[in-house]
Amino acid sequence: MSLQLSSKKTTRKVKCAIVKKWKKEDLAIHEANLWLEYDSHVQDGKMYCTRLRCKACTEFEQFIQKCHNFSRTWIDGSTNFKLSNVTDHTSSEIHKFAISLLKRKRDECAHAEQRKELDSLGI
Repeated sequence: MSLQLSSKKTTRKVKCAIVKKWKKEDLAIHEANLWLEYDSHVQDGKMYCTRLRCKACTEFEQFIQKCHNFSRTWIDGSTNFKLSNVTDHTSSEIHKFAISLLKRKRDECAHAEQRKELDSLGI
């Protein structure tokens, strides 16, 4: 009697609605709406996530790639669809650094827009 083991790894499927819920509720304290992105595909009429990505880490890769424990997982896309994996990423020093850069860029852009409006008003 021969027992064959499948080399095929089963990947956990997560509906995009779950990730949207995480962003809105579970990860709101981490401002996930700013940085958590995902790739998706439709299967059997339902939308599933295929990868989770961090916009901040992707955008500021050149600044974080020399940091200790740097990994491309959240740049290339994580396929570990567990909320705990996402919260672990939010706790990493690399992510915190990338988020600080993203917020600084956002604030500078907002300030430049305000300055442009004031200039157009002659103030």
